[in-house]
Amino acid sequence: MELIKGQRTKISHEHQHFRLLVEINGETRAAGANLEGAALLLNKSGSCLPEDGFIYRGSRTNQDYSVLSYKPQPDKCHFIVDFGRLPDEIDRIVLALIPADEGASSPMERSANASVALIDADSGTLLVRFPFQAACGRESAVIAGELYRYHSEWKFNPVGAGYPGGVKALCKSYGIENALEDAETAAATETVGFSEGSENK
Repeated sequence: MELIKGQRTKISHEHQHFRLLVEINGETRAAGANLEGAALLLNKSGSCLPEDGFIYRGSRTNQDYSVLSYKPQPDKCHFIVDFGRLPDEIDRIVLALIPADEGASSPMERSANASVALIDADSGTLLVRFPFQAACGRESAVIAGELYRYHSEWKFNPVGAGYPGGVKALCKSYGIENALEDAETAAATETVGFSEGSENK
């Protein structure tokens, strides 16, 4: 099933402990300009969980491993959402695309051919797919879509639109002003630690 903007759809399984694979594809027209996926875990008041609610680069999962991120290809990002582990306080998951090279000398505006695919992680069955285009500048962010709880069901809202003010404004609006810097620091530390360990072997 292929969705269009605003076409909300139910994605809940017949049982509540299913696992969902979210595949975000972000292909830009600028050579070497890769996009990173990010997930913001929000509570019922719309605020990001303070400890581990921002999953991006250095923070690949949260404490209870209910949301796990990995990047199989430069233009793809995968999230595994385990609804059986997901805390009750999480009411919404915002899925975003963020330029991976904010400091690079790349064009300020880049058109992204993107898509979000929701797949049953256990059976491999494609549930829905949402293709979209969005302008993604060096300092911008794109909201791909949202998973949200409606009573006892989980639904998906396809958004596919740039966020006014970009990445920092996106984080600030959910109460995590330093989240991006913290994630970048964690990613850099992880890389350095891996390199040092490799040299010692």
